[in-house]
Amino acid sequence: MASAMLVQSRGLVQEKGRLVLVADQNEPQSVGRARFVIVLCFGLLSLTGCGNQASSTQTGGSQNFNIAVSPITVTATAGSSSAAFTVSATGQNGFSGSAMVTLSGLPAGTTTSPASPFSLTAGSSQKVTLSLPASASNGSYTVTATGSSGTLSHSSALTLTIDAAQDFNIALSPNAITSAAGTSNATFTVSITGQNGFNGSALVTLAGLPTSATTSPASPFSVTEGNSQTVTLSLPSTVASGNYPVTATGTSG
Repeated sequence: MASAMLVQSRGLVQEKGRLVLVADQNEPQSVGRARFVIVLCFGLLSLTGCGNQASSTQTGGSQNFNIAVSPITVTATAGSSSAAFTVSATGQNGFSGSAMVTLSGLPAGTTTSPASPFSLTAGSSQKVTLSLPASASNGSYTVTATGSSGTLSHSSALTLTIDAAQDFNIALSPNAITSAAGTSNATFTVSITGQNGFNGSALVTLAGLPTSATTSPASPFSVTEGNSQTVTLSLPSTVASGNYPVTATGTSG
């Protein structure tokens, strides 16, 4: 049996920067046919392969970020400073910078803490507290948080609903009384009526009474919403005749 080996080239195949030489080994038919591969790596002959080869990484896209607000509906009362929401920034494709967040659409005179604009780093969030003026009109407002970083800009919106501020009315009855000097029988009533859910009390102060006149109860006194207080006047005998405009002022908060 001859020991010589015949190599017949089957061609070159190019695979990602390397050449593969495919050949058949012919020996006597009693031995059979075997196949082997010679790999040409960067011009060098190797029977074992090319070892480590350069690889490339495909990115999923340009760096970017998302911005979101939570909750997407907020209800507040005119004159309040308790309503709040959260602004969050999330990086995409490795974005780890910060965005400058600007708020728009707030009612006139509204301030925020922190003040707009403010900076927000990717992966973080910021609580924003609203301070609404008492003059804010009832209704719904679309408030938009816009985050900008370089040429990137993204926005998220929420609906702000403003209810009328709680308040109360104060009334005197009757609106005119007549009394004699040195008497203690003239009376009037002070009433408090709540508005927009007001259910507290008001401290009532009387002003404009004649000198040395006293009242029962003594001024100031408290009146709860929905209630009234009868006030009795005691006038000194030295009081001068005339008209005296008496004012009842109620304060709460």
